[in-house]
Amino acid sequence: MLVAFVSFSAHAKVNVKKIYKTDWLKVETEHFQVVTNAKSEKAELISTELEQYYYFVSEVLKIEQKPLDQKVTVLLAKSDTSFKMFGIREDFMGVYSDCGEHITIFANVARFTPSSSGRSSEGRQTILHELAHFITYNTTHDIALPTWFSEGMAEYLATYVQKEGHVVLGSTNSAAYWPKNIRPSRLFDGLDVESLLKSNSISNHSNANVRARELNEFYAYSFGMVHYLAAEPMRRAQAFKYLQLLNQQLSVDEAFEQAFDMSFAEMNQSLKAYLTSKKAKKLLFDMGEQGFVFPEFQSQHSKLEAKSALKLIVNRINAVGAPFVSAEDKEIMLKEAAGVCEAFKIEEHVAAK
Repeated sequence: MLVAFVSFSAHAKVNVKKIYKTDWLKVETEHFQVVTNAKSEKAELISTELEQYYYFVSEVLKIEQKPLDQKVTVLLAKSDTSFKMFGIREDFMGVYSDCGEHITIFANVARFTPSSSGRSSEGRQTILHELAHFITYNTTHDIALPTWFSEGMAEYLATYVQKEGHVVLGSTNSAAYWPKNIRPSRLFDGLDVESLLKSNSISNHSNANVRARELNEFYAYSFGMVHYLAAEPMRRAQAFKYLQLLNQQLSVDEAFEQAFDMSFAEMNQSLKAYLTSKKAKKLLFDMGEQGFVFPEFQSQHSKLEAKSALKLIVNRINAVGAPFVSAEDKEIMLKEAAGVCEAFKIEEHVAAK
């Protein structure tokens, strides 16, 4: 998931009638089916972006992937207003949903620009963050995926941009990665490596404002931790070993002791020094003759018939977890969908559990 750095708000209501009346375009590529109300040109740009990013992470970074049984569905809203029709809570800009057979990404692409522009883009970072979740979960590597690593890795990989003949990872210039309500000089005051590695959830605080602050800090700390580990080959190898040991059911203490040649306190000091100095470095990957070349990607465009679009979108919303769309709103949505379209049916294998 990718959240806006604001206080938590109430669930929105799924706008079934608007979904039914909207013109939806489907763009199919090798790995994705993009369904959007954006214009064809923008849909093509985004589809190419997804395929290039998937290729880069899986083939260049060598995060090897399991074969796909079905294409990943990417539901994209062209504007803030149209994203609201999905009924996803307003403080979320994107959602990754894995419901067995079906993988779905929801995202707001109002502020999307392609990575080839060389600039940061909130719309692009949202989509790539959610796709990074799928890529890390779909890897063939036998590693654990604790929450801090899953979210931190998604934030880190979403910094992907093509610039001056390189793919660049790790830019910290984008405001999307740092809470706006915390001064940069004080951002990492509360960072504690041991607590971060042992956290089982982002925040369960009953106070909404405290929960929002803890969530914002968790994302910043997780991104910073992954940035630190990715910066040097030795640290990358240590991190991989650590995640493998966790996957072998070792405790955090046991895995940390075996993987890293330092204590929690020593890493905490090293990490803070890295993040608060000019040592934080970007990784550059050559493109073209001196590096790698993206293959050509083919796509097919088609207009979705209203009933087909409604069935697809409503069933995928129904598969999204309760933190994003409430059970009550789903029940209302399904009744309204049946009223709008008599042929509407719930796909049992994607119904929310």
